[in-house]
Amino acid sequence: MKDGGGDPTQPSGGLLQRSSLTDVVFLVVVIGVIIAAILFRGTHRTDRARPAKTGAAAATVPESRPGGIPFAIPGARDDVKRDLRNLVTAEEWVFGDSIHYVDDVFLLTRERGLILTSGATIRIVWADAMSWAATAESVRLGGGSCVIRLGPVPDSLRPRTKVQHREGEEAIPRCDGDP
Repeated sequence: MKDGGGDPTQPSGGLLQRSSLTDVVFLVVVIGVIIAAILFRGTHRTDRARPAKTGAAAATVPESRPGGIPFAIPGARDDVKRDLRNLVTAEEWVFGDSIHYVDDVFLLTRERGLILTSGATIRIVWADAMSWAATAESVRLGGGSCVIRLGPVPDSLRPRTKVQHREGEEAIPRCDGDP
């Protein structure tokens, strides 16, 4: 059996040499769980320490009930806005290289290193050579959403937030519950 011509139904003797469908499926599941843990680590935390608000900031609507959105998790809007600002940076990178914007968030994460940590679903809803617009939705926003746009997006294509139907200024994320 030194020539490698043994019975294929018999175990080959070593763990690394054995290849069965269950082993392959198990390995794929383990790798998937590891990747998911890396990508989504920290997206469920709600116990972040926050500095106390003083003065005029203390009189604003509490963050746990932003603008009448009762189920928003404290800090969720800030996390989603950070992801949208990172999206602006990634899109500008693409534009600097190719003189156009893209409409594929996955492409930006894979090829431009865009890191999204809020757990929100971000969709680029409009993109052409000179402009783009995106929305972000998350259960952490309590049914609300955030929007952002860059460049001359046609008025009829500018995204608006789900609850308060707001649109933001250019390159500035705007969320339901913002003052």
